[in-house]
Amino acid sequence: MVYLDDIIIVGRTFEDHLQILERVLMKFQSANINLSPKKCSLFKRQVNFLGYVVSVEGIRTDPEKIATVKDWPVPKDKTQDLKNRLCKTSILGYPEASKEFIVDTDASDIGLGGVLSQLNGDQEVVIAYFSKSLSKPERNYCVTRRELLAMVKSLQHFSKYLLGRKFHLRTDRAALKWLLQFKNPEGQVARWIELLQQYDFEIEHRSGRSHGNADAMSRRPCPEDCKHCTRQESKEVVSVRMLRTDHLSNKLKASLQHAQQEDPDIKPILKWMKASAPKLKWSDVSAMSSTTKSYWAQWDSLLLQDGVLCRKWENVREDSCHLQIVVPKARVPDVLQLYHNDCSGGHLGVKRTLLKIRERFYWVHCRNDVEDWCRKCTSCAAIKGPQTRSRGALKLYNVGAPWERIAIDVAGPFPESESGNKYFMVVMDYFTKWPEVFAIQKLQ
Repeated sequence: MVYLDDIIIVGRTFEDHLQILERVLMKFQSANINLSPKKCSLFKRQVNFLGYVVSVEGIRTDPEKIATVKDWPVPKDKTQDLKNRLCKTSILGYPEASKEFIVDTDASDIGLGGVLSQLNGDQEVVIAYFSKSLSKPERNYCVTRRELLAMVKSLQHFSKYLLGRKFHLRTDRAALKWLLQFKNPEGQVARWIELLQQYDFEIEHRSGRSHGNADAMSRRPCPEDCKHCTRQESKEVVSVRMLRTDHLSNKLKASLQHAQQEDPDIKPILKWMKASAPKLKWSDVSAMSSTTKSYWAQWDSLLLQDGVLCRKWENVREDSCHLQIVVPKARVPDVLQLYHNDCSGGHLGVKRTLLKIRERFYWVHCRNDVEDWCRKCTSCAAIKGPQTRSRGALKLYNVGAPWERIAIDVAGPFPESESGNKYFMVVMDYFTKWPEVFAIQKLQ
């Protein structure tokens, strides 16, 4: 193995080592490269290489590199125990192609971590570590998105070991198992899932307590002047309790069931769901309404719960996946009235009203209906008042002759004349300012 001007030669037996050494020295001779005898170590069972001690047992940290830790002054109790743990370095094993690799990934608020290991009997032997700090935009990702990013970056880092072979991947985020099987991913998540498709792995969820190896790699300590830590310490922690109902009353459930069965757009979907039919072909739904086709396109996200049609939805803000009730068109005004106009609604804006509705309900063109409802709300309009619009700046047009440029406008409607005219079309010349007025019947 060659790293810049450092070379290490490995042989399983003395004869193999001697043959490889002879070939390397002949290459040096042909290239007219001189070696320093003082820096050469021949026929050793243990050598120092790039800050590590390489031996038959594996790879460990060079004792000279941790001498500073050993010489810390005033050791007391936990400090001495910490120093001993830091000086007792773990040995990295050599990868074996005949054994299956195990990859553990994790993410925190500030970084990503990954551990590559293999089973040696009943013991896991670490092959390599990976860690990476998050950029400012990446720190704004939800927990699930950060965990998926940790998976992508770790597999890319260990790709030379993992490509072309099956391996085991472990994470403490159960949502990733569902996310990787999502039928219609979009945007950044779709690109990440596409990158993961080149690897052959089985994903396993395990608890955070058992996931300490990768978790530690993602939580690198911050410097003393870290702005984020300082800001967190200055925050006042307030405990908030929120009431939330997750189950429907029997009365509301029966009402929604009846309304869904009467809705012409939902009724076909409900019928197929109750019959446990597979997703229909496009030819079977092409003649139906656009709303029915929209529900058909989301077939994999729909399910029946207690006879009510629901939709699985991932809330990226709260990092959760829950069910939304599919609202029939006839009940949409009731939902909008409840979540915007009533006391529990509070006449919030479009974004906050939409966010509250999406926690429980879904229907096609939900955003458009919320925007239209909030725009037409008289109470909101009375409080906000008229919205003044800035007028466009006046422009000067250079005109060199009469009727070279004209302006046209229409006024009306006025009381209809005997000839059926209700509008006036006004035409004015830019050069002479001469106006002409024509009576017309229609605007078209």
